[in-house]
Amino acid sequence: MPNARTVSMSLDHLVAEMIAFPWVSKVALRRPLENLHRQLDGGTRQLWRTAERYFVSRFPHVGIDELIAIRNRCWFGSNRSDDGLHRYLTHCSTSWLIPHGPWAEPRLPDNSSALDNRDAAARRAWRWLTFAMPGDLLLAGLVRDGQGPVRCQILTPFVTRMLRSKGFAETHLHMGAGLDYPSAWASAVNVVGRSPGSSGPSMSYDAFASPGADHGEGRNLANWLVRAATARYLLAAYLNWGTSAGDLNQFLQDRDIWDSIRLPASHRDLLTSMLSDLARGSLHLSQQFTRDQRLQRSFVENQIVYNALTKVALMPLPRRLDDVQRLDPLWAFYPVSNHAAASCQLRFLWHGIEHLREHPDDRLFARLFWQVERIRCQVYRHCIQRPLTPGLMNFVRVYERKAAIIGPLEHVELESCGVLSGVGRGLTSLEIRTQPAKRKND
Repeated sequence: MPNARTVSMSLDHLVAEMIAFPWVSKVALRRPLENLHRQLDGGTRQLWRTAERYFVSRFPHVGIDELIAIRNRCWFGSNRSDDGLHRYLTHCSTSWLIPHGPWAEPRLPDNSSALDNRDAAARRAWRWLTFAMPGDLLLAGLVRDGQGPVRCQILTPFVTRMLRSKGFAETHLHMGAGLDYPSAWASAVNVVGRSPGSSGPSMSYDAFASPGADHGEGRNLANWLVRAATARYLLAAYLNWGTSAGDLNQFLQDRDIWDSIRLPASHRDLLTSMLSDLARGSLHLSQQFTRDQRLQRSFVENQIVYNALTKVALMPLPRRLDDVQRLDPLWAFYPVSNHAAASCQLRFLWHGIEHLREHPDDRLFARLFWQVERIRCQVYRHCIQRPLTPGLMNFVRVYERKAAIIGPLEHVELESCGVLSGVGRGLTSLEIRTQPAKRKND
């Protein structure tokens, strides 16, 4: 048969993937770096070698010279010095977003562009960026004095007024997908501490298993998530009441801190091992048993430590959307009053980025902070329906992946569908699609 199929790939897609690569790629996790070196020294060289192979295989119509030009523009901009990732994030955020109080608006970085409709082009570019990475990470780069935009306004003021006045209908929304990522992430860092066998939602070592997924078809991802969630809690504790001890390394060596946490010595050893795994980007597993058995043993042990540290298994499941952020153990440090406010994660990012700006030499903090964010990006990309991937089988696979993290949100799914679809902003009709309840014969 004749081969007449052609595929058109957006330049916005390529640029978005290039911007996100230092956070979302597996090589960035396995070979952690906290700085992007313009001269491609050290880890930056390895990151780029892997990036070049990645982009050449997925964007074969783009030449190497064009890739290098896009890399230089995205990764380094006009800055000729070596950039810490917090500066790189700020560069990306200010290039693609304009802050307006609690909201940000998409923009294009090239002000000399002769595009007829810059607003539409900026919003299209933002859409591709949110396919590549969580949008709140870019919003976090706009933080100033501990505050920044909480949402991105993706509609123009004219369209917003028209929809409010004339009304609109949402005619096709899958109920299980009607959640924003700040809510899903709060659920993820809670359910990862809930062990199977107990009542209610839980997570097992192979919860993310899915054909075609990264991290060993998803089988390694839960082990990464429990390590990231544990480190994230300790980082938040350090930021809120431990910085007087010095840098993060000194904080972790302070015996008074460990005595106040009251963890058994065996738990402390496992916690130290988790931080070590995260810092070097490699899972430390026992050499006994099969790989699945090693993954299960490691996950269960670390899950017990995480729950002992945070008590997430005791947190009540939310009945209202405004209570979802209470699932996040960081709520103890960053309490959130309602769904419209900045999430615990966003406030943690604000706090961490400002700490990096003030203490660029706190290397261990930077290493763990960005490794935690890389795991969050990996979970995001695992659960997000990617563009340019048509077909029922792909839809089924990706739609099912989110089940690993949204179990605690069962009672707020319908409310979330309404809020995200536009209740109070002109929504007059909402049609949701669901599936029959799964029942098992005991």
